[in-house]
Amino acid sequence: MNKIIINKKFEIALYVLVSISLLSVSQSLIEGNIFSVIGVVLDVVVLFFLYTKNTKLSVGIKLWCMLIALGPFFKSIAGILKIIGSRNVDYLILIQNIIVITLAILVYKLSNKYISAPVAVSVPTVK
Repeated sequence: MNKIIINKKFEIALYVLVSISLLSVSQSLIEGNIFSVIGVVLDVVVLFFLYTKNTKLSVGIKLWCMLIALGPFFKSIAGILKIIGSRNVDYLILIQNIIVITLAILVYKLSNKYISAPVAVSVPTVK
């Protein structure tokens, strides 16, 4: 199996971010949110791809980023609508959601730069 080439600092950052996400989603699962199973499975798959340097890591990271930002995105939209409607808004949660979205976009963009597929080298034959 071909292994991908990944920048070491980016790899460490991914381990940290995905592990934090796994802990957060696991806590949510323990508290009774059954839909957190999807997050746990996705985090474990991304950690497995990262550990084995699987060629599907780039796709896994991008999917992970999109899904990780989806919930906070909708919560942020709801918070902004509450601000417009002059309702009571928890600004700390709104800022936390914006940070998660920003990190997800950053990781998505950096994955294009720091994760690359191995290059196949062909050896010319002499006739």
